[in-house]
Amino acid sequence: MRKIILVLVAIIFSGIIIAQEKGQPTKIKGKDIYALLVNKTEFNNVGTVKLTEEQINSTISLEERIELFIKNADSDFDLIMTRNGLSAILMKYKDGVDIVPGSVIKIQGKDVYLLSSPQKKYDVLESKKILNKEIIMPFNKIVEESIKSMDKDFDAVLIKNNTVDYIVYQ
Repeated sequence: MRKIILVLVAIIFSGIIIAQEKGQPTKIKGKDIYALLVNKTEFNNVGTVKLTEEQINSTISLEERIELFIKNADSDFDLIMTRNGLSAILMKYKDGVDIVPGSVIKIQGKDVYLLSSPQKKYDVLESKKILNKEIIMPFNKIVEESIKSMDKDFDAVLIKNNTVDYIVYQ
């Protein structure tokens, strides 16, 4: 009986892992950007970088904030991982590994593609511009506010170029 339960639990958890959506990170200045996207390729941490309040308040786009991370970095790296857009981890892919898409996180039950692209087909339900006062917020807060402001049913948010696209998968 115990073995049957363990097998059932393993099957359930494998289904959850398989069902997780994948996202292709955006490249900015030749670096892969994992903003609210989990890197699944083997890597080494090579440093961290933090932006000042003045730098954050001077940005006019999410992409420009990432460019500041790249400019402020003092080590050789291949990718940046950040959750909040205020600080980031700099990483270098391990030699000889195949680079795979990242795993998408969910916020408030919705898939989040921040400066990344879905791997499956989708339709845009609605779009809205991100306001200047929102650009300086932490990335996760931008996503939370965007999700709360939509009253229609959607599967995910796709955020880049200062625009939030509310998408439904095909």
